[in-house]
Amino acid sequence: IHPGGTFEVSPIAYTSGDTESIKSAVTQLKLSDKFITVLIVHDADIAPLFNELSDNDRWGYPFYYIGVDAWFDDTVIETRDIAKFTQGYMGTAPWGSHMLKSEDYIHKDIQQIYNESHTQYELFNNL
Repeated sequence: IHPGGTFEVSPIAYTSGDTESIKSAVTQLKLSDKFITVLIVHDADIAPLFNELSDNDRWGYPFYYIGVDAWFDDTVIETRDIAKFTQGYMGTAPWGSHMLKSEDYIHKDIQQIYNESHTQYELFNNL
């Protein structure tokens, strides 16, 4: 983050299923000297990418990765054998207030948040 609260985005792409492309992406990331990275990875490429990051000393402190979707699917974690990388990490997953009913949120505080979120969702959709 730069002074004034701005931040820099440096997109680094790879070709899914291409080991050399993944190695090149990790090299580019290493050269960028970034410590916080959003990783958007195809589930089939998770293990090769994580291993490449680890082999290049880019895994663990002081590096932080924000993961999305497939990283945090139990089946992907188990079948791709990546638990050693995902243990202790937090990630994001798609969620919308319309995905579950209010009754699914048993705790009263969570139900209140759900109801408020759902109201905002409905208001937004009716703009």
